[in-house]
Amino acid sequence: MTSEIEVSDFVMMSDITEETMMNMLKERFNNDKIYTLIRDVVVSVNPYKKLDIYSEKDINKYRGKNIYELPPHIYTVADSAFLNLREQGKDQCIIISGESGSGKTEASKLIMEYIATVSGSSTKIDKVKNKLLESNPILEAFGNAKTTRNDNSSRFGKYMDLEFDFLGNPIGGHITTYLLEKSRVVNPAKNERSFHIFYHLLGGADTNLLDKLHLTKFFEDYAYLKKSRCTRVLSLEDKTQFENILKALDCIGFTEEEKDTLFNCISAVLHIGNIKYNKDESIDDKVTIENLDVCKIIAELLGVELENLVNAITYRTVVDKSKNSLQKDIKVPLNYEKAVSCQDTLAKTLYEKLFLWLVSRINDKIIHKEDDGSPKYVIGVLDIYGFEIFNQNGFEQFTINYCNEKLQQLFIELTLKSEQEEYNNEGIEWENVDYFNNKDICNLIENKSGSVIALLNEECRRPGEKSDLAFLDKLNTNMMNNNYYDSRVKTRTNKEMDMNMFKIKHFAGDVIYTVDGFIEKNNDLLYNDVSYMMNTSSNPFIREMFPQNMDNLKTPETISTQFKNSMNQLIKNLTSKTPHYIRCIKPNNNKEPGVFDDNLCLNQCKYLGLLENIKVRRAGYCYRKEFKKFIERFKLLSRDTWPHWRGDPEEGVEIIAREVGLTSDDFCLGKTKIFIKKPQMVFNLEECRKAKENDIATIIRAHWLTYAYRKKYLNDIDMVVLIQSMFRTKFEVLKYRDAVNKIICIQKIWRGHSTRKNIKKEWLKYPKFCAKLIWHQWKYYCARKMIRAMNEASKKASHWKKVQWPDETYEGHKYLKNSYQILKNVHTRLSCRKYRNSLTSERKDYLEWKKVAMDNFKGKASWNESLKDQYTKDGLQIGENSKWKKICTDNSKVVQSFDCTKFHRRKPSKEVPRKAVVTENDLYLITTAVGLKDRIPLANISEIGCSTKKDGIIIFHTSDKKGDLIIRTDNKCIEAVTQIYIAAKKKGKDIKITVNDNQNFKNSKATLPVEFANGTDKLLIVPGKDKIMINVPN
Repeated sequence: MTSEIEVSDFVMMSDITEETMMNMLKERFNNDKIYTLIRDVVVSVNPYKKLDIYSEKDINKYRGKNIYELPPHIYTVADSAFLNLREQGKDQCIIISGESGSGKTEASKLIMEYIATVSGSSTKIDKVKNKLLESNPILEAFGNAKTTRNDNSSRFGKYMDLEFDFLGNPIGGHITTYLLEKSRVVNPAKNERSFHIFYHLLGGADTNLLDKLHLTKFFEDYAYLKKSRCTRVLSLEDKTQFENILKALDCIGFTEEEKDTLFNCISAVLHIGNIKYNKDESIDDKVTIENLDVCKIIAELLGVELENLVNAITYRTVVDKSKNSLQKDIKVPLNYEKAVSCQDTLAKTLYEKLFLWLVSRINDKIIHKEDDGSPKYVIGVLDIYGFEIFNQNGFEQFTINYCNEKLQQLFIELTLKSEQEEYNNEGIEWENVDYFNNKDICNLIENKSGSVIALLNEECRRPGEKSDLAFLDKLNTNMMNNNYYDSRVKTRTNKEMDMNMFKIKHFAGDVIYTVDGFIEKNNDLLYNDVSYMMNTSSNPFIREMFPQNMDNLKTPETISTQFKNSMNQLIKNLTSKTPHYIRCIKPNNNKEPGVFDDNLCLNQCKYLGLLENIKVRRAGYCYRKEFKKFIERFKLLSRDTWPHWRGDPEEGVEIIAREVGLTSDDFCLGKTKIFIKKPQMVFNLEECRKAKENDIATIIRAHWLTYAYRKKYLNDIDMVVLIQSMFRTKFEVLKYRDAVNKIICIQKIWRGHSTRKNIKKEWLKYPKFCAKLIWHQWKYYCARKMIRAMNEASKKASHWKKVQWPDETYEGHKYLKNSYQILKNVHTRLSCRKYRNSLTSERKDYLEWKKVAMDNFKGKASWNESLKDQYTKDGLQIGENSKWKKICTDNSKVVQSFDCTKFHRRKPSKEVPRKAVVTENDLYLITTAVGLKDRIPLANISEIGCSTKKDGIIIFHTSDKKGDLIIRTDNKCIEAVTQIYIAAKKKGKDIKITVNDNQNFKNSKATLPVEFANGTDKLLIVPGKDKIMINVPN
C-alpha cells in the first residue's frame, strides 16, 4: 500500500468521524483528486471542469489492474465489473447514485465508454457498441433538463443492461426507465427549463422541418416554454445537439416514419400548450376554444379528427349505469379549470407515452435476439436520482426518497453480506456490527397495509370526492405510534410543520412533505375521451402508445403502486448480480470549479450513508491482503524473505510480521489472506518499508552503477577493436589496390614494348588487303564519331537554325568535309520540312504572301519597312458593311481593303480620296461613304507598275476603254499589289509586276511615259505633253 493509497481509502483513516472524513474529501478535491475509495466503493466529487484523466492512455493504464495498484478512478469500478464478468462468468451491476448535478450521467457515460474500449472489436461488435453509446444522447435529449442545480439533469431513473457473450464481447442491451418527471412539461420551475428536446428542435432544426411541424424558432411563442423565464443554456448549443440526435437516431436504426412520429408528437405538445379557452356566457360551466387554428394543427400532427380533439378537451363522457336510463353515455361540458387541467394532462401523458415508446423502440433496436445456446452475461448500470430535501417537498420527492431508502437497504445488506462471506471463507470469526437498519422506514412506506403507499391508494380508490387532507388524516390515524413518522397532529409543539404536512425520518435525514397534489399525481388519470380520441389516430405508432382494451375494465394501478413494483423488481434484479458502487457528490450549488461547500457535501455524505459504509468496512479488520501479494510488497523487511521467498506463503507472512514487531493481537491469518486490525499497524509497515527502501535503493544503485560502467567499458573496448579492424582493413585495401595498379602499368608497358618490337614482323604475315580493311574501319569510326558530334550539337540547339556545328573539326577534314556538308544540308531540309508541316493553312497563306512580295519588291526602297509590317487582309472590315453587300452582287470574298488616293486619268495632278477593295474576282474603288465609283475585273489587268522609290504609287495597266488607273497608298503598296497578284493567279490570271522608275500610262487619248525622280519634300506629279514626271521625297 503506497502513500497514495493511504490517503485515498476512507477505511484507512485512523479516526473515523464526520470531520476527518470531510477533511480528507476536501483535501483530495483541492488537489484535483476527485475519486476516493471505501474499499471497493468509489466516491466521486464533481469537479465542474475538464480533467485530463479520461484519455485512451488512461483507459489502457487501468485495464486489468487491481483496485489498489493505481490511484482511485471510476475506471477501476468499470474494469473490476468487466473482469469479474469475463473471468468468473457472473452477472454484474454498477449502481450510480447522488444528487442532481453530482455527475451521475457523466459517470454512466464514462463506464460505457470504458467497457466499449476494452471489449472486443469487429465490424459487428463495433456496430453494437455504437448503438449502445448513441442511445445516451437520445435519452438525454428526451429525459434531461436544465435545473437550478445542473444544466443537464436527468429527470428520470435509468437502468441499462449491457449484454455480453462468453468471450466478453458486447452483443446487445436493454433499458429500463423509472418515474419520468412529466410535470416539467407543463409547469417547469422558475429559472429551469423543460426537457432539452423542445429547445433542440426549435433551435436546431432547419426551416423546412419547422414549417412542416408549424413551428417557429422563437421559444417565447410557446406557453409551456416561457413559463419558467429560462430558455437558453450556454453549455448546450441547440443546433449541434439536434444534429447529434439525428445522427444517433440513424445509427440506432430509426425509420423515417418513426422519426416523423417523434417530432410530430413533440410539436403537438408545444401546440397543446397554446390552446386558449373562452368561458361560455350562457352556460357558466362550459368553455369554448378561442383559437381553433391551433387545434387544427394538433389534429394534423396527431392524425386525429378535429371534432374528436375539440370534444375530448372540452367535454367529459359519463357512463350512466342506471338500468332505467336509455342513454348510457352522457357528455358533460368541462368548466374552465377542468378544461385547462385536461389540456395539461393530455400534454403530460402524450410526452410520457412518447418517452416510453421511444425507450421501447431503442430496446427493439439494441436487444440481442439471436440464441446460439452459448452463455450470456450482463453488466447493469443504474443511474438513479439521489436523495432530495427541498424547502417544499411533494409527491416526486417522496417517490425519489423511497427509491433511495430501498437502495440504501440493499447497499447495507450486500456490504455486510460480502464482508461476512469474506470472513467465513477465510475462517475468521465474524463480529456483529451495529449499524442503522432502515428496514422499518421501508416498511413504513411500502407495507401492504397501513403504509404511506397503501393509505394513499386507499384514498385514491375511495368513492366520492378525494382529498389530500383526508389522506393526511389517515396517516395520522394509522401511524401515530411509528417512531419514523411525525406530523403537526402527532406533535403539537412542532411549529416547523403546517397542518397539511407530515415528516418521515429517513436514513439520510428528516424530510417534511406537503400533501397538496398527492392524490392527483398518484392517480394521474387521463379522461377516457382523450384516450379513445388518441387511439383513433391514423398513425399506428400513436395508437400503439394509447392502446384500448374494452374487455379489461380493471382499475389501472396508481403511480405509487407502479413505482413500488418496479423498485421491488429492480432490487430483485440487483440482488442477483455482483454489485459495484459509485457515490457521486456535488461540491457546491453554483457549479463553480474549485469550490467545496462543507455543509452541502456533509449532507450528501449523510444521504449516501458513507460514514455507515466506512464503519461497516472497518468492523473487525481494516486491512486484508493475500499472502503472496503481502510478501511481494513487504519482503524487503526481512533478510529471510529478501529478495525471493520460495517457501510456504503463510510462513513468509509470519516471518515478516515478527520482523516488524506485530503481535498475535494485531493481526490474524486466514486461509489465503492476512488481516490487520488497526490502520496504525499498516502505516507502521509502510514506514518500515520506506526506511528499508533507502538501504535497498543504495545497494541496487551500487549494483546498477557497476553494471552500467562495466557495460560501458566493454562497449568502449569493442569500439576500439572495431575501429582498429576497420583502419587495418582500409590500409590493406589501399595497399592491395596500389599493387594491382602497378602490376597493370607494368603489363601495359611490356605489351606495348612487345607489340612495337614485333609489329614489322607481324605486318609482313598479313595479306595486303588487311591494311585496307583496317583503313576502312578507321574511316567508319571517324564517320560515326562525326555523326555523334553532329547529333549532340543538334540536340543542344534551342532552334534548328541556331545549331553550333563542329565546323572547326570537320569543315576542313580531308575525308569527311563533303559528307559533313551533305549532312548539314539534309538536317536543314528535314527541319524545314518539319517546320512547314507544322504550319496552319492560314500561316502558309500569310508566308506565301510575304514570299511573293519579296520576290517582286526586294528592289523597292520601301521593302525593308514592309518586311517588318504585319499584313492584314480586310484592314477596313468592308466585308461586314451592309452597303458593301449591295455593291458586291456576286458575294465574292474580300481579300484586301485599304485607303488610297485616285489620280485623274486626264489630269493626273488632281487627287480624290477613295477606298480600294480587292475581291476574288474584281478591284473596286468606292467612296469613303461606301459608294461604287469604279470596278475593274482582275482578268482585265495585264500589268501592275511601281517605282523603286519609297512612294506608294501603283499603276494598273488594263484593257478598259477608260485606260490605265493610277492610285496611291503610302503604307499598303507592296502588300496590296501582292494580294491582287495572288488573287488573280488563283483565278488563272498571271499579272506581270514591274518595279522600275520608268513606266507608261495610257488614258483614252494617248500613252505617256511616266518617270519617277527624287528631290522634293512631298510627292508631286508634274504632267507634261510628252511625259508625266513624278517627284518622290527622299
